[in-house]
Amino acid sequence: FDVPATQSGIAALSLLADGGQPENRYWLRADPVHLQAQRDKLVLVCGELMAITQNEANALVDALNQHYADDDMKFFCLQPERWYVTSSRSPDLVTHPLPQMAGQAINDKLPSGPDGKLWQQRMNEMQMLLHMHPVNQARENAGLPILNSVWFWGGGTLPAVPARPARHC
Repeated sequence: FDVPATQSGIAALSLLADGGQPENRYWLRADPVHLQAQRDKLVLVCGELMAITQNEANALVDALNQHYADDDMKFFCLQPERWYVTSSRSPDLVTHPLPQMAGQAINDKLPSGPDGKLWQQRMNEMQMLLHMHPVNQARENAGLPILNSVWFWGGGTLPAVPARPARHC
């Protein structure tokens, strides 16, 4: 896309690729994950490794939308393993890409920056909400890992893609 690597907006580009309409809103990826407790750390397991069905994803996203209806947050699930959240306000966050976090301890990789504590608090709330959800109770009963958190990353608006000069063949 010729978008500088330092420019934010991965979530908006990904949403566009999934068929969504980012418009001029701020977007974050809010991908479903399983956080596995180990001795003194939490290790992240990507949702794409957990065979999430679209029905499961829709039910969990609906629960998040109900819980955060008054918080200027709206979740979307265009693919079972890729979720998005939008807000009219652009938070000042530092996040870490999910592909780099898979199998890693998250202790020092949680959202940071001026709005980091608020987003960490939201992650904690989401963990409690998701853990008790009937979808996860059914997954646990079936011996499947539960989707007990979301991982925020790639925030921003749709970046302006520089125009390329026309090529003549």
